[in-house]
Amino acid sequence: DLAKLLGISKPALYYYFPNKDEILVSCYEQGIAVIESALDLSGKLKGTGLERIRALIAAYVETVLTVDFGLLVASLDDEDLNPQSREKVRKLKRRIDSTARKFLEEGMRDGSIRKCNSKLVAFAMAGAINWTGIWYDRSGPLDAADIVETFTDYLIDGVATRKRTRTSAAKTASTKRKRPASSKVTIR
Repeated sequence: DLAKLLGISKPALYYYFPNKDEILVSCYEQGIAVIESALDLSGKLKGTGLERIRALIAAYVETVLTVDFGLLVASLDDEDLNPQSREKVRKLKRRIDSTARKFLEEGMRDGSIRKCNSKLVAFAMAGAINWTGIWYDRSGPLDAADIVETFTDYLIDGVATRKRTRTSAAKTASTKRKRPASSKVTIR
């Protein structure tokens, strides 16, 4: 219950929001604002399409896993919203999708990304990223930073023109480090 989480009564919450849709859209906008900030930064980033999509993926995964309303970005089913609210949410989703496609297409042109269907790849990347919000448990044993790095590496390796090698022995060691026996994925 959002009112309880915010430490206010339901009537106080509905004083500021006329209905549940508006509450959900406002929360969604808060989460998407962080991603949009990353879109702006990655848009200004100089480099290959691969480097730019890498920055976008990392920011998106990190937002879903660590930002208060990031999970809502990943899990909101816009079909549950009224048509006006649904259109607001879909417009925000389209901006992420079009930026991802743009970076993929830039990468294909500059040779850093192999030829692919940018629409399907952008959908696959978003689907994989959004799914982390379903199974990740912030109080569980997995560290968000490790998930961000691993997901980003796997998604980038899937589109890079050649398989990248890890950039340092330290990164390789970090993925092979021993975890306690209790280190299992916590599924909600």
